[in-house]
Amino acid sequence: MILYYSATGNTRHVAHRLAEAFDDQAVSILDAQSDGRRSFELAAGETLGIVTPTYFMGLPTLMSDFLDTLELHTADDTPYAYLIITFGNFSGTVRSSTAAALRAKGIPLAAAFGVRMVDTWTPVFDVSNQERNERVTRAADTAVDDIVAAVRTRATGSHRVRTGPPLVGSLMHASWKSKRSTRPFFVESTCIGCGLCAKTCPVSAIRMEDGMPTWVADTCAQCLSCLHRCPVFAIQHGPKTKGHGQWVHPDEASA
Repeated sequence: MILYYSATGNTRHVAHRLAEAFDDQAVSILDAQSDGRRSFELAAGETLGIVTPTYFMGLPTLMSDFLDTLELHTADDTPYAYLIITFGNFSGTVRSSTAAALRAKGIPLAAAFGVRMVDTWTPVFDVSNQERNERVTRAADTAVDDIVAAVRTRATGSHRVRTGPPLVGSLMHASWKSKRSTRPFFVESTCIGCGLCAKTCPVSAIRMEDGMPTWVADTCAQCLSCLHRCPVFAIQHGPKTKGHGQWVHPDEASA
């Protein structure tokens, strides 16, 4: 079983690549939460994969909250559990946080793998260069091929995780987690009122009012799904995102 969280398609792509390679099932934690599903069973010999992005050098709150309440029933005493972290620069505390969450459920994390992908935090990073995006995506697919081979042999340890300075990661993630304000979001007059942003917001922080999106919560997941999936790029987050472009993984963009 592979449990994953994805906002713009990067981790979904990785999770489904693994699922195809091992004839496994990839389960979106957003779908599981929507269905009220928190309990999962692992059959004898079945592996557990966690695939998650990195938000400000740590676990996204949606994934950390899901892992905290996750109930796992395993036929094996110690099933093989592995983690795949997607990140733009550093994965920070994701491995240690995930390992701690699984350890609390009696499951040791056997291996962790890192995959560098297009960084979608466009208040800082620029994704407008399509040639660069394609290059990063091709390299990511090669890395996933290596991960498939490693998981097949039940590899252990950390591989290409690229944590960065531990103290910096801990402080940065703690600061981000305590804020996550929706104040920087705004919508431009080009909005067509389609409501896709409200429909896809994983924490229901957006409501359509008079045909325009309104942020009705003080904080959100900061996934930027609303910004990247807007068909007319009318949603912005601060002064820089307009010039930094949008990114949705090609798998989803072509679906």
